Amino acid sequence: MNHSKPAVKARTYSAAETAAILGFGKTTLLEHVRTGRADHLHPVRLGRAIRFPKATIDAIAEGVA
Repeated sequence: MNHSKPAVKARTYSAAETAAILGFGKTTLLEHVRTGRADHLHPVRLGRAIRFPKATIDAIAEGVA
């Protein structure tokens, strides 16, 4: 019997991943989140971490959003 869990795809990007995809510095991205200028990226705070929905970031990177 195989009791291993199925692989789960991440549905969010970290701040570093998001910054790299969008061509920003991580510090700049986090400053925009802090000041409310990145609300269109729909940041989600999980404890001290800030995550960004993949669907939103991918759409922006592809020029759809």
